[in-house]
Amino acid sequence: MAQISTDLDEAACHEIMRRYKLASKGEAINLALRKLAAEPPPYIPPTAKPLSADEIRAFEGIGWDGDLDAMRSGGGQQLPETPPIRRTLWRTSAQT
Repeated sequence: MAQISTDLDEAACHEIMRRYKLASKGEAINLALRKLAAEPPPYIPPTAKPLSADEIRAFEGIGWDGDLDAMRSGGGQQLPETPPIRRTLWRTSAQT
C-alpha cells in the first residue's frame, strides 16, 4: 500500500463510511477505488463500442424540438449547475 496526501470530498467520504459501516477514510477510499476499478461504468454495456462519425451523423433530424438561439442567449429554461462529465456515444455489439 502507498501513502498519499490529497484533498478529498469530506462529505462523500463520510457518506461512504456511513453507508458501508467503515471505520476509516482509508477504508472508504480503498473501497471506492476497488469498486471503480472492478466494474465498468453502469451506463456503458461491457460489449459497447464507440459510434462512428457516420452513425452519429445519422441522428441528424430525428426530432429534437428546442430553440437553440434562446438556449444560447439564456432565454430558455435554466438548468442547475452540474460539474462537467465526459460522455461518449456507444453502441452494443448487437447493433453492429
